Amino acid sequence: MPPKQPHPSVLPFIMVCSRIMGWSFFIGGSFAFIYFLLALKNPTAVIVVNGTETSDPHTKLMAVLFAAIFPLVGAVLAFTPRRLAESFLARHLQRSREFTESLMKDKK
Repeated sequence: MPPKQPHPSVLPFIMVCSRIMGWSFFIGGSFAFIYFLLALKNPTAVIVVNGTETSDPHTKLMAVLFAAIFPLVGAVLAFTPRRLAESFLARHLQRSREFTESLMKDKK
């Protein structure tokens, strides 16, 4: 039996959502990255971590590295070629459907 294809309207919806989420991560993460990078450069700058103000350079460096993750993930989501993303999503939806069907089969 050939594998079932996902509903035709599901892939475009997921693609639009991933692009919006990608741009949101990219823009918001870029602001956070720049903010913490400027704080790292300024030895008197203070950041708040767990409700405590600190000017420790190691803590600032960890904040910069953590904030750098968001623009990178956003860039991947926003700029992945459509063909590659659709093939990945189709495979993922197929595998999740097969997994769900195997769970239902075991339940019966």
